[in-house]
Amino acid sequence: MSASAKRVAVVTGAAQGLGRVTAHQLAAAGYDLLLLDLQPLDSVLQQLQSAGQRAIGLSGDVADETFVTAAAARLRENFGGADVLVNNAGISQIIPAEDLTAAQWRRVMDVNLLGPFLLCREFGKQMLQRGRGSIVNVASVAGLRAVAHRSAYNTSKHGLIGLTRTLEHYWAYYVATSFAWDAAGALGNAVLILVTGGALLPTLRRVAHRLEPVVELESPAPVG
Repeated sequence: MSASAKRVAVVTGAAQGLGRVTAHQLAAAGYDLLLLDLQPLDSVLQQLQSAGQRAIGLSGDVADETFVTAAAARLRENFGGADVLVNNAGISQIIPAEDLTAAQWRRVMDVNLLGPFLLCREFGKQMLQRGRGSIVNVASVAGLRAVAHRSAYNTSKHGLIGLTRTLEHYWAYYVATSFAWDAAGALGNAVLILVTGGALLPTLRRVAHRLEPVVELESPAPVG
């Protein structure tokens, strides 16, 4: 892929686990990367950059509006605009509802729902202006049914599904290169994809193929 044809992906929660694997998969497919995480990103950045990949990382809270706005400005300055956003960052509190504090509830909502909204808003602006883009919101089966002792997490993932459907309904009319919302990963004519964690890497393989037909992601690597 030529430098002028390079696509750009944003991955949150990229310091470890599924987010880190996703970053490597997209880099292998030829994407430039902006990686975001509350934790330090030095290790994953060193791996990517030593392999010749173009990647920058910012450590901060995805629920912090100032941080997200600055990250979007940094990406525009360095890469021009986002083609793919993977909202992977998330937390949980495994606590019975009767023992969950308001502060614990708010923190889960901030990271799992407010954060994805802010990221969709800021990077979605870039996609709308450029007339192309794909957003992958990583949900959970907890967003489709109840899981014990995770009242805040369950609610946040139900909310993320609602956010995804809402943005899909509106933005699909304005973005030319786009993909359907489908919990099973089917593609169609819409702007966002909602997946559970286990379906993320196979779904990204299809995203990369649709955005750049000569690109095919390698087989998913183990996460942990």
